[in-house]
Amino acid sequence: MKRAELLKRLKLKILLVGDSGAGKTSTSVRIAKAVAEKGGKVLYLDVDDGAVLELMNLPDEVLEN
Repeated sequence: MKRAELLKRLKLKILLVGDSGAGKTSTSVRIAKAVAEKGGKVLYLDVDDGAVLELMNLPDEVLEN
């Protein structure tokens, strides 16, 4: 199997845990944005209210992915 094919099959799962105000939401949104911009699929789940404000700053084409 070639490296490019292996990377296509790779599934990235990230869980960030920490104190309030530690930057988990900003970091998560940046990671999700980078993956989406490269054409990857993203499921972003954040139970904190601050996530909505972070997501509102993303361009529509990123959110569509």
